[in-house]
Amino acid sequence: MWDDVDADVVCRQMGFATGTATLLPQDPVFTRMFYDVSCKGNETEIQSCHSYDYDFSLVCSMFEDAGVSCSGMPSGGHSDVTIGSGGRVLAHDVNGTGTVCGDQWDDIDADVLCRQMGFASGTATILPRDYMFNRHIFNVRCLGNETQVQECPVDKTDMFGSCSSIGDAGVSCVQNGTAGLYNFEAPH
Repeated sequence: MWDDVDADVVCRQMGFATGTATLLPQDPVFTRMFYDVSCKGNETEIQSCHSYDYDFSLVCSMFEDAGVSCSGMPSGGHSDVTIGSGGRVLAHDVNGTGTVCGDQWDDIDADVLCRQMGFASGTATILPRDYMFNRHIFNVRCLGNETQVQECPVDKTDMFGSCSSIGDAGVSCVQNGTAGLYNFEAPH
């Protein structure tokens, strides 16, 4: 059963201090990739926790999707950028949490972010603009050899004025050759 120990591992993986388990409404658009996740608490990434790739108990179809609420401001490393609900890329800085403009966001950028989060690879998606967030990053331009998306050149302003009509950057991460959307809920 999804609990705070599991949530702590996810949040620490993203650079936050702690996490609290939440349950989200089941999203029929996405296929579940992990079942019966059980972390000990000392893991550095959720992929290291015990889980099944099939619902052996046949109970999971009746439950909500697992989510986390992270606390403790991210500090250093890959924690400045996280993957939020629906695969939305979220940037965290002293001004709070914001989205990344989808202009120039491509598979190379998404691949760097997904690898940074411990996945094998990733592809870019463009999501409808979420106006609950300000935009924090524009025109991400990774080369593909970076270990963190923070190493990629970016703009802090919409220099070309194109982001007002473009959605938010998103990712679909791949683990062990199995494609799927991995949602990490970040605080807002």
